[in-house]
Amino acid sequence: MPYALSDLIKKFSHERYVGIIIFGAADGGKTTYMQKFTRLHPDLKIYYLDVQEKVAAQSDTSFILQLTPRKFLDWIFQFLPSQPVDACIIDHFDFMFNLWDTVKKEDFLNRFTRIERVIFPKPFIAILQSDPILENVIEKNITNPRSIYRFEDLEEI
Repeated sequence: MPYALSDLIKKFSHERYVGIIIFGAADGGKTTYMQKFTRLHPDLKIYYLDVQEKVAAQSDTSFILQLTPRKFLDWIFQFLPSQPVDACIIDHFDFMFNLWDTVKKEDFLNRFTRIERVIFPKPFIAILQSDPILENVIEKNITNPRSIYRFEDLEEI
């Protein structure tokens, strides 16, 4: 059953936990989809954060190797907008996710999918490349409410 991204944003705007993960094949069109979605929905205030750009802007990028999932999220939160938005999308951080072992990946998934509205009041969407751990979560339907989605399951726009 395909999911409309606008419906996910509406649904998670009222949920206790606002973290959503959308994953799919590398070069599968995820970034293009998100940018197109943003253009086609000018009524929604969507903040798009390109993590690679933020890292590249740093004079010393070696700090990336020291980031745990918690420290990574702390680092990301400094870039979030202070003005109200309807959703925030973080993209291009696969390089970080891929550096972590399975334990750290699971830690990130647990932390991200349990970000509460009190921390960030609107849906917080992470875009990732496919990874066996993400497939495993989908197969076992571990998260409840469901907050991890395959990109291929989103409605076409």
